[in-house]
Amino acid sequence: DPVTKEGATVAILNASGVSGYAQTKSKTIKQKGISVKAVANAATPRTANVIVALNNSKPSTKAYLETYFKAAATTDKVNNPEAQNYDVDFVIILGSNGATSN
Repeated sequence: DPVTKEGATVAILNASGVSGYAQTKSKTIKQKGISVKAVANAATPRTANVIVALNNSKPSTKAYLETYFKAAATTDKVNNPEAQNYDVDFVIILGSNGATSN
């Protein structure tokens, strides 16, 4: 599996307001072979999922995350300042839209 071979690391932040949502999603990500380095609550609530790509050398993982979380990855750390707190390849910020639909 190309995703497993890339050995990507992620942090998953819960901005959905649904308790345990990030923990639940982290289990699925781990099963795909992605290393989850942190699971935490985001500082600000959000409606949409956001994927902040801090390392662009993991294209298979990026594509998988974009499909799974239904969000295009961004490198924008200005509008996603919490991403700067993690030394990982991707920071996933979970919004309430995804929490209510599955």
